[in-house]
Amino acid sequence: MDLFYLFLSQFGAVQVMILSSKLIQNDRVMLAMMNSWLISLTQFAFVHIITTSTYSAPEKLFFSGLGGSLGVGSGWWIYNRFLHKEK
Repeated sequence: MDLFYLFLSQFGAVQVMILSSKLIQNDRVMLAMMNSWLISLTQFAFVHIITTSTYSAPEKLFFSGLGGSLGVGSGWWIYNRFLHKEK
């Protein structure tokens, strides 16, 4: 179960970092500031899971890498689908 939570925490961390980057690029600073709390939460969860899990390093690396790569795509999609404002 730890590997699933590791995947979710990395997925979420990368997703909210992508959202933050896109928000800053488009001068939506207040949303980016609120989003930073989600970045802190997901990074805290990631570090906690990595340090307390008994799985091997390659297993942890695989699931965190998979979560991160899928987080990039979903963060981009969410921003473009729901948050992007045409100038």
